[in-house]
Amino acid sequence: MNEEPVRADTIKVDLSDPVAELKLSPASPDGSEGYYISEPLVTLSSYGPDPGSDVLFYYRISGGSVQEY
Repeated sequence: MNEEPVRADTIKVDLSDPVAELKLSPASPDGSEGYYISEPLVTLSSYGPDPGSDVLFYYRISGGSVQEY
C-alpha cells in the first residue's frame, strides 16, 4: 500500500486591480492645435498593495507594432 503524509500549502491571490500611471513631459502639447513640437518623454509606472509583483506594459505608437515597456 502506497501511503504518504498529508501535505498542505498556502496559495495567496491578489484580487486587486493593478494601477498604472502615465506621465508626459512636457505635460501638455507645446505646439498649436494640441500637437507636440518636441518629442514628449513618456513614463509608465505601476503601484498597488504588492509592490514586488511583476506588471508588464505593452504600448503602440501611431499604429506601429506592439512593444513591451
